[in-house]
Amino acid sequence: MYVYRARLGFLLGHRFLLLVHEGRRTHRLRMTPLEVIRYDRSKREAVVVAGWGHRTNWLHNVEAGLAREIWIGRERYVPSWRRLDPEEAAAAIERYERHGGVPGPIVRAVLSWLLGWRYDGSPEARWRLAEQLPMVAFRPAEPRAAPAAEPERPDATSAASLHWARVGRVRRSHEQARATYDRLSRWYDIVVEPFERRVRRRALRMAAAATGETVLEIGFGTGHELVELARLVGPEGRVLGLDISPGMRRVAEAKLRGAKVLDRVELATANALALPYPDASVDLVVMSFTLELFDSPEIPRVLSECRRVLRSGGRIVVTSLAVQEPERLMVRLYRRAHERFPSLFDCRPIPVEGVLREAGFEVRDVAVGSLWGLPVATVLAVRD
Repeated sequence: MYVYRARLGFLLGHRFLLLVHEGRRTHRLRMTPLEVIRYDRSKREAVVVAGWGHRTNWLHNVEAGLAREIWIGRERYVPSWRRLDPEEAAAAIERYERHGGVPGPIVRAVLSWLLGWRYDGSPEARWRLAEQLPMVAFRPAEPRAAPAAEPERPDATSAASLHWARVGRVRRSHEQARATYDRLSRWYDIVVEPFERRVRRRALRMAAAATGETVLEIGFGTGHELVELARLVGPEGRVLGLDISPGMRRVAEAKLRGAKVLDRVELATANALALPYPDASVDLVVMSFTLELFDSPEIPRVLSECRRVLRSGGRIVVTSLAVQEPERLMVRLYRRAHERFPSLFDCRPIPVEGVLREAGFEVRDVAVGSLWGLPVATVLAVRD
């Protein structure tokens, strides 16, 4: 930090940078030196690691739009930023291990200390690391374009982009989410399901699953909708269920077995970022209170996977906490709770209709209701 303040940052080249950011609560400027694990000269882009995982304070400030300046080499600039997806993050770590100039055993020892488990440098360990330690890329922000003389009235797609400014980020890793829902699986039907049941049934009515169809439910939880879907498609149909939690899967299997429909349901424990199903193999995709659990950059990837597995003319029904204007007091309070206690209040409102349009779906129907005073939207859309 003192090297940069003395205007001697050029001595460190592009191996380190200084992040100047504003505190979310104190609004004081903070300076945090960070090691650069990858630098792309053509893009002037520097990649750093949040060493304390999703608890890293500077990461929270950056995600809140409070990154003010980057000092690196002889440059100082106002930054734009992005989070690396797990695949790119794993590749960055592999390259750093090979070309970072620090002996591999030392790198692995430091990473093991940060992670809390033995990091051995294997591809599996790199992917696990990438989920646990977020990686952020900084580059100079693009100059803002001058406003048009007569701006067009925003449609649902551009409105969704505007609403993203209010959408909180997801700080926990997929591994943490899996552990949370494993713990919750034994109590879910008592604590959560009774409140969500009415909204989920509305989604099933809108989906209108028919005899003989192949239906995929993403985030099936304890399996209530799986049972109903299996009955609707009948013996000639097929139901696919995907959930990240093995605990939820065990509860759902028992429920399906008791309803005598397990033979027409195929369950998978996997992440919706990479659906384990062939292209154009599904007639209907159903998601209830699942899409909003993904971080903002991941939502388009999930919907892209849904679009891939749907047949032409296939339907998707998404139920989610929804962004709504004007924002009610209950929504503001909930959003504050989500920021303070993300593991307890893990859902957050998203512009669900807009993101479906942006993903290339044609929206056919929208039903808006409320849950605990929070707006909930169920959207039916079709793949062309």
